[in-house]
Amino acid sequence: MASILYKNDSLARKLGMAVDSARCLAVNHWAEGRCGSISLNVTSSFPGNINDWRSISGEYDIGQTFPKVQDNMIFITANHISMADFVRTPMDSGSIVRLLENGGRYDFIADKVVKISSEFLIHLNAYNLFNTQKNPPLAIVHAYPMKIEVAMRKVGFNSAKFMEMAHDFSPDQVWTFKKGIETVEYNSPDYANNVAQALSERKLVIVPRHGIFSFGLDPIAAVDKIAAVNYFASFMI
Repeated sequence: MASILYKNDSLARKLGMAVDSARCLAVNHWAEGRCGSISLNVTSSFPGNINDWRSISGEYDIGQTFPKVQDNMIFITANHISMADFVRTPMDSGSIVRLLENGGRYDFIADKVVKISSEFLIHLNAYNLFNTQKNPPLAIVHAYPMKIEVAMRKVGFNSAKFMEMAHDFSPDQVWTFKKGIETVEYNSPDYANNVAQALSERKLVIVPRHGIFSFGLDPIAAVDKIAAVNYFASFMI
């Protein structure tokens, strides 16, 4: 069966930006060990009644509800795929899901059923918050740039200290992540909610030993923020 990308130019352009972003992560070694994830809210590429689109799967229960993403279409990468593989075959390395029943269930729309990223709940939680805002971000990227990890260790994962040093280096260039950086402990109580909340406040999120979460109107903008933080981190190590 032909990929849905052959029938939907808008979707193909958005996935093309995701591929370019994944290529950046791969060549910079920012997603080693089959780590990292990319998601896109692609709802606007599916005009008409969202329920008219044929499902290719059964329905899956999420275990909690995200009412603001009901009837949204989200593309998300598969669990533990390499970004190089995603560049080669994006629709084999991720899938489009449709959120149903108050955002508490989903099914697969295209191109295939995959085991989706283990960070799926963070992505959904963030989009649920984004959708209450004006001009909401439409992309989330989770990556693992080691320079950021090393630099943050040197300041004791004190995000305020990192921002202070970045301002000292070049105050004019901090605008890319001007809302700041939040540090959230991995698997801490309300881990997923805390990451999503910080993203909704337009902050980047650093999780010790678990990478950085970024956002943007498209995945290229999200990766650009990561690149900016990495740039400053390189001066701190």
